[in-house]
Amino acid sequence: MNRRGFQDDAPPWSFFLPVTLAVVIGILVADAVRLAIGAVFVRETAETRAPPRAPAPAAEAAEPAGTPAPAPASATATSSAPNAPVESDVPELPGPISAMRDRGETACINGTVADRKPNGWAQAIEDDAPLRCTATSP
Repeated sequence: MNRRGFQDDAPPWSFFLPVTLAVVIGILVADAVRLAIGAVFVRETAETRAPPRAPAPAAEAAEPAGTPAPAPASATATSSAPNAPVESDVPELPGPISAMRDRGETACINGTVADRKPNGWAQAIEDDAPLRCTATSP
C-alpha cells in the first residue's frame, strides 16, 4: 500500500471524531471520580466536626412571672458611647513610604515589622515568627 492510497481512502473526520469522543468520555469519567472522592471526604469532615452546642437556657424561663423583663439597650445608646482604646503590645510604626522619606530604620509593611537593609527591607523575626505592628501612615 502506498502513501497516496492511504490518504485517499481515509476521510478527514475518521481520526477527529474518535479522538474527540475519547476526550469527552475521559472528561466525564474524571468529573465522576472527582465528585465521588469529594463526596467521601466532605462526609468524613462533616462527621469529624464537633457536634453543635446545646442552646443556652432561655432567660425568661429562669425569671419569676411577676418580674418585668429589662428593656433592651437601643442601638443609638451603644454607638454614642465612646469606645475605650484597646491597649496592646503591638507597636505603631510608619509605613514604608513614610519611613523611606524620613530615613527611618524600621517600618510596618503588611502588618509586620520590617528593618531597613542596604538593598531594601527585611522582615523582623522573633521566635521563628514575624513581629506584628500597626502602620500609622502609608
